[in-house]
Amino acid sequence: MILFGIILPAILIFLYFFTTLLFWMLAIASFIAFLGVLSALLKRDPMIFGESDVQEKDLSKPTDRRGQQVDEDR
Repeated sequence: MILFGIILPAILIFLYFFTTLLFWMLAIASFIAFLGVLSALLKRDPMIFGESDVQEKDLSKPTDRRGQQVDEDR
């Protein structure tokens, strides 16, 4: 009777809390991984996506009305 009254419920309660803890750890880890992927997507990180095809604008060069960079000697 001690087996079914004390030991078995203690094991079941331990397993319940342990599996719940594992579930929440997995949920939090997957959420952090999702935030990392989202951050990389938003920043277009070259370490993940390779070199970008988009040319970065040099803000020291003048631009025309359309926003296109122009050479200073023209």
